[in-house]
Amino acid sequence: MTFVQGERGQQSLALFGHQPKDLAWQVSAVPAGLSISTERGTLAKGNGYEQRLTLSYDGHGAVGPISLRCGSATMTIHTAVAPPISAGTGVVTERDRRVTIAALAGSAGADWEKLPGLGSENGVLRARLTLPSRSLAEATTGSPVTYRFASVTATGANLNVVALPTHPLTPANGVRVALSIDDGPMQPLDFGTIGRSDQWRTNVLSNRAIATVPIKMVKPGTHTLRLVPLDPGVTLDRVELVFDRARPLYGAEKN
Repeated sequence: MTFVQGERGQQSLALFGHQPKDLAWQVSAVPAGLSISTERGTLAKGNGYEQRLTLSYDGHGAVGPISLRCGSATMTIHTAVAPPISAGTGVVTERDRRVTIAALAGSAGADWEKLPGLGSENGVLRARLTLPSRSLAEATTGSPVTYRFASVTATGANLNVVALPTHPLTPANGVRVALSIDDGPMQPLDFGTIGRSDQWRTNVLSNRAIATVPIKMVKPGTHTLRLVPLDPGVTLDRVELVFDRARPLYGAEKN
């Protein structure tokens, strides 16, 4: 669990038993700067063999591991403090080893149109329906949507570009965009599926189509991400940068 130096914060976790039997538990050590909502209890039938805990950070301590005894097992809750991010207006910052950027959070060029009220972030960007399809080599002729984000974690990550599930506008089109990070080379991303395939049904049920770019190392600092439509009708919902060892979120990455 990661907190930000100088900022008060809270994180939640669940302690639960795998077997339907009573288990007494107790926190044996809480580092300076942290407090926990409950320090002892019992996992029992009355609480569904589960205890929800809240960790609170005062913004000043260096924190560290929390030791917890449950039944005969000793567990460690690892916590850390990240330095504050100096980010300007329009820069999305990392939280808990993730950066989540809404489609409408960027500066969109003329190739894109805003559609409020759709998607998971209350608005999407759609490549204009009058655009011609382009090759990757022609991506530099398009007008991108530009996002800026700041990160503190120095490790590998998956960059997930999340679109709404759509079919190509015509048989001559696809469902593609080109992506560039920090002015690097353009990379193609394809959201296309075939007919009413299993992948199409999965995308429709989850209301998302995901294209993933693995990144070996993301250096701390401010970064720029650009997306250029290669086909008309591509509909962007959000961008997620998920660092290695980020806690899983329900329905966040798997398609």
